[in-house]
Formats: sequence, structure tokens, C-alpha cells
Amino acid sequence: MNSIAPTCPQCGKPIAEAEVNVGKGVAYCRRCHLLHDLSELLESAELDFAPELAAPPAGTWLREDGFGTVVGATHRSLGQAAGTLFAMIFCCGIVSVFVTLATLSTLQQFGIAPPSWLPKVTGHGSHNDFPHGGFLIFLWLFLTPFIAICLGLILSFLSTLCGRTEVRFTGADCSVYVGLGPLGYRRRFDPARVRSVKIVAGSWTKNNQPQYVIRMESEGRKPLKFGSMLREDRKRYLAAQVQRLLRGKSGSSGTSSYP
Repeated sequence: MNSIAPTCPQCGKPIAEAEVNVGKGVAYCRRCHLLHDLSELLESAELDFAPELAAPPAGTWLREDGFGTVVGATHRSLGQAAGTLFAMIFCCGIVSVFVTLATLSTLQQFGIAPPSWLPKVTGHGSHNDFPHGGFLIFLWLFLTPFIAICLGLILSFLSTLCGRTEVRFTGADCSVYVGLGPLGYRRRFDPARVRSVKIVAGSWTKNNQPQYVIRMESEGRKPLKFGSMLREDRKRYLAAQVQRLLRGKSGSSGTSSYP
């Protein structure tokens, strides 16, 4: 059996080895008279003993801000930023040429003089040399997904520099925030309904390797997934601290500096 003793999520007490059936993959808590899935208990126990709790990675924090407890981690990664920057410059450089042409052609269709900062584009003596009519509409429709990709790359690049993921505990009104400074999205959850916190494989891969996320499962609600932008050690730290805070335990000390 795994050397980490499983703990009952109901009472928080260790389950005796005699009450663990490895063959059937179950563990029985005599205090609560509940039968638990052994693999889930061991995953939870591994987070309880995550080495990152004793030595928080750089770029993570746990603090009180007057409204509640906040545990979080930065998305900052210079290696990822460099790779994203290269892809962003390559993709946006190509798309910008066609966007400029489409913009100038659109302004021309409405008889509007283009701004002075736009490059001058001239045809071969006829306005018909520029995209117009149905072809101009098709050009904008064709460019739309590529523009969206470029915007996504820009946001990803900024996220690898100054993005963050935070989980805020303020009584019954808790939330997960992912974003850049004040620009981001927040998802709320009820801590009393949370049943487990796990690190699981996401629905995508990178270099043929699965990418992991933190999954918070709540009773009667869809699982809440977050942390995909975090470095692996920061991801484990965040998941472990969230689990401890949900159980009402005090986490390890304060704030780590950014890398």
C-alpha cells in the first residue's frame, strides 16, 4: 500500500491500514461509517504532503488582505514568454499586412481618407486594383479567425509576463480569479459544497505531453478547472494550499517573491 496514509474527507482523521482494501480500491472510515474511493483519498493525501507546502516556490503567495485569505501564483515564465513572443511576431507580422490592405480598401469604399500613420498603398492607376465589394467582405471574414489567433497570442504573451491565478476565501463567498491585473475573469464557488481538489490531465497536449490543470469538484455543480497557465511546482502548491484551506487548516507562512 502507498506509504501515505489516506485521510477521511468527512472527519479529517487518518484511516487505519486495516480498513483499507487495496484489491477493491476502497477505504472505510469507522468514525463516519463511510466507504471512500482509495485512489481519490491517496491523491488528496499526496497534496497534503506536497513538498511545495514546506518550501513555497518563487512566484507564489498566501496572505490575508483584510477581506479574507488569498492564495495565488504568477503565470510568469521567461521561457514561455520567449516562445510566445516569437510566434506572436511571426503570426501578427503576416496578418498585419492583409489587415492593413483590408482597412485601406474599406476606408476607400466609404470615401474616407486613411489616417496619416497608415502606410500609403497605391494601385496601378485604378481604384479597382484594391479589394472591393464582395471580395472585400470575404477578405474580412477570412481574416477574422487569424485576427483572433493574433489577439490570443498577445494575451498569452502578456500572461506569461504578468498574469496570475488566485483563489480567494471570504467565508461562503469564495472565488477563483485568472487574469492580468484587473483584467480577467472570476468564478465563484461554495466551499461547503467542494468534495475534492485534484491535479488532472487537461483536454489538450503540448509536444505530445498532457497538460495538467487543477480540478475542484463540487456537489451538484460542474467541476471548476484552473491553473493551466501555471508552472508545475506552482500548480501543486496552489492545489495543496486550496485543499488545506478548504479543510480549515492554516497554511504555511506568507509570501514568496516573484522570480
